[in-house]
Formats: sequence, structure tokens, C-alpha cells
Amino acid sequence: MDTFAYVAASPDLRGGFDWSLHFKWEPLSEEVRVARTDPIAPIRTPVIAGGLFVINKAWFNHLGSYDTEMEIWGGENFELSFRVWMCGGSLEILPCSRVGHVFRRKHPYLFPNGNANTYIRNTRRTVEVWMDDFKRFYYAARPPAKGQPYGDIQSRLKLKMDLKCKPFRWYLEHVYPELRYVSTPTFPTPLSSSLSPCPTSMPTNMPHLNWSNFGPYLS
Repeated sequence: MDTFAYVAASPDLRGGFDWSLHFKWEPLSEEVRVARTDPIAPIRTPVIAGGLFVINKAWFNHLGSYDTEMEIWGGENFELSFRVWMCGGSLEILPCSRVGHVFRRKHPYLFPNGNANTYIRNTRRTVEVWMDDFKRFYYAARPPAKGQPYGDIQSRLKLKMDLKCKPFRWYLEHVYPELRYVSTPTFPTPLSSSLSPCPTSMPTNMPHLNWSNFGPYLS
């Protein structure tokens, strides 16, 4: 932080999250690691961190750029990640890319409504537009979010329809099947559901509950 010394990331990680929309880096599965014969091959990732992506400008604008009704910081990486996958694109980590990130000791901006409330507003906009009926798992994981305002989302819903985006069920089945869920209306307390190599029990009667730790390049 203070010396700008180079600190390499693990080569066996991808972006992941839990139902509360808490981002985390998670290890590649054993199956994926075994199948990777080229250490610099791209790594498919379900989500990205907000400051670590490159995207073609025309494609970014075609997808609707950022949701400008989100505030300050937080949640935009989920919204963009879901939108890319569900609307015809893909997210990949390029092991030989290099992104320098300076972690500040404190935010250089203010959260007028508080950090937590801002994050909830932004993630509510994401779940209400992109997660379809699966949004109930978000609210089960974050009960205080239910009463928080999130603004008008009609333009984002129209964007989703105009782009003919796939449903969130498709995302769970084809992009992030590791994010488990139960099919009953009640949801237990979540226990939960991850960038790159470079030259550089769950109970069997609950098959859809994610038990890992709670918590790129776009084409």
C-alpha cells in the first residue's frame, strides 16, 4: 500500500458471490484446474470486480453502459456482469493481463445515506431488474433491504427486454451452477456459495444450497 511494490494475485481464482451479493474471489474447481492445459488460457468468470475489466466501447454502449441511477459505489459489478452474460456476451479473466489497484486507507468520497444503505439501493436495483424470481434469495439473505428505496427501474427493464436477455435461471444453470438454492419458499440462514494463473457437504437432501464461504475481460 505504501511502497507500490508488486503483489501478484493467485493464478487459480475467479469472481464469485453469495445470495447477499457479497463479492469474493473463489478458487477454481478441481475439475477446471485439471482441464486447464495452458496456464495462460482465459478463465471464464461469473462476475468481475468493479475496477478490473476491459470492454469494447461500442459493445459497452450497446449493452446500456452503466446504470446511472446507482449511487456513489457498490453493486455495479454485479449488474454489469449479469447483463453481459445474460445479454449475449461473456466474461473472461486473462491471466497475462496486469491491473494495478491502489487500495486507499479511506474512501475519497462521501455516502450521504451511509455506505450500507447505498450498497443496498444499488444491489436492489440489480436484483429487481436481473434476478427474476430468484431475488427472493437476496431478500432472505438481506432482510433489511426489503424496505429500502431503489428508484425507478423501468428504463432498465425496457433495456433488458430490448436486448432480449436470457432469464436468471439460465445464468444459474450455464454460468454459475455453483450458486446453490433451495426450491422451497422458506430460506434458511445463508451459509454461502471466485483471477488467474499467468506467466505472470453439503447434505444430499439439500442439493441447491450453497455452502462455501459467504461472504477480465468482457466480450
